[in-house]
Amino acid sequence: MKWYKIFTSLVNKLSNLTSLTTLKICSSLILLPNELSNLISLTT
Repeated sequence: MKWYKIFTSLVNKLSNLTSLTTLKICSSLILLPNELSNLISLTT
């Protein structure tokens, strides 16, 4: 039972980590075109 609890907590932490990184990647993908257009408008 103790091992099961440790295992589930580990899985929960891993899933939290992956969801966080997925959120970061998605937000950066959404923000990237905006940043690019800002750069382009600055250079021209």
